[in-house]
Amino acid sequence: MSSITLPRPAAGPPGSGESLWAKLGQDRWLRFTLLLPAVIVLVVFSVYPLLYSLYTSLWNYRFGKFTTFAGLDNYQHMFSDGAFWNSIGTTLIFTGVVVPTELVLGLLLALILVEDVRFRTLYRTAYIIPMVLAPVVVGIIFRLLYNTEFGLPNYILGELLHLPRPDWFGNPQLALPSVMVMDIWQWTPFMFLVLLAGLQTIPLDLLEAARVDGASYWTSLRYITLPLLRPTILVALLVRTMDALRLFDQVYVTTLGGPGTATEVVSFFVYKVAFKFSQMSYAAALLIVLLVITLIISTLYIRVLNVSHVAE
Repeated sequence: MSSITLPRPAAGPPGSGESLWAKLGQDRWLRFTLLLPAVIVLVVFSVYPLLYSLYTSLWNYRFGKFTTFAGLDNYQHMFSDGAFWNSIGTTLIFTGVVVPTELVLGLLLALILVEDVRFRTLYRTAYIIPMVLAPVVVGIIFRLLYNTEFGLPNYILGELLHLPRPDWFGNPQLALPSVMVMDIWQWTPFMFLVLLAGLQTIPLDLLEAARVDGASYWTSLRYITLPLLRPTILVALLVRTMDALRLFDQVYVTTLGGPGTATEVVSFFVYKVAFKFSQMSYAAALLIVLLVITLIISTLYIRVLNVSHVAE
């Protein structure tokens, strides 16, 4: 029996869509043209300010103009500036407390609400409300909440428990923890949202197979869920760490770096140097160093992320 040969489909005309898209993909100048607007925005709003700050840090800048070339004098002054190192220490303490706390609380909330619980959608919506508020608004809310006479914590301590009413933002020992609580309240929802999205990408087949094999919930969490969630956790940590290192709004609204320098984080210290003491060159040098610190921490996170991928 002879085989039947089916006719091949006719090739499309020279101007057909397939050939057009193939031509677009091979056109180097067209690809460059399409990327050009994004490159211009990046240069104008990122690269140019960075280079200008670096240039400014090498000069003495007074009253809107460059006066004399300073070289590395601003950087040398930085290493002997006790106020700068105090702000660095405060920033690192703040970041080292709030970021892990937000991670743990966000992970707990995500593990609870990834399950099919009642009113799950309502809970998810309620938990992300603090994140969408402006930091200035959150600062005002907590100024009212921590009010010595009328705030809710002091009302509970004074009226119900008959304990002393602390000055949350006015006590040097309580000011920084109070700012930490404010940041944790606002940004734990971010961790929750990112980790919840990561949990929803884990294949259910693996968890069901582990359950069939007799693995408990904690065993599945330790050996399946957390290892698969590790890249998401590291990305969330990277984003929140970079954001915590540049904390400014809440401090400006609530404590202005006080009492004394108890809450003077590095971003607020740079603000004081630039706009209160008019030392623009020194402030530019501080920003460059803050950028370097942020890049170092980001690189460490990325290295850990790469190692985790290799280990898997």
